[in-house]
Amino acid sequence: MTEQPTQPGVVPYVEWHTGPRRMLTIDLRSKGTFLSSTARDRIVPTVGIDGRQYVVYWGRVFFEVPADRAVHVAVSLQDGVQASSMLVEPGEQGEGAYLDYLADFTAGRATLVRPAPQA
Repeated sequence: MTEQPTQPGVVPYVEWHTGPRRMLTIDLRSKGTFLSSTARDRIVPTVGIDGRQYVVYWGRVFFEVPADRAVHVAVSLQDGVQASSMLVEPGEQGEGAYLDYLADFTAGRATLVRPAPQA
């Protein structure tokens, strides 16, 4: 486990790592009909960082991750159907990484993407 301090509201990286770190922001959203808003109230998202699972809330969540190597990120829902994962490539210390997760309850699928940089 790293001994470096973590900002309040940020889930610390708890695996052994002594190198540089950066912030990973994941925006957890859903879309669909009224039924999807009801499902959203009952289904809780889970984020996995390098295999370690965290039950989180809908909206924007923040994780501390290594900056000097790739990190596996997975997002799943309690329904066990809508899951998505990806590798986040290494980046500079202090440089943030942003992922967007969209659960489409009407279509029954989910996507996890790294949005293109804004010009």
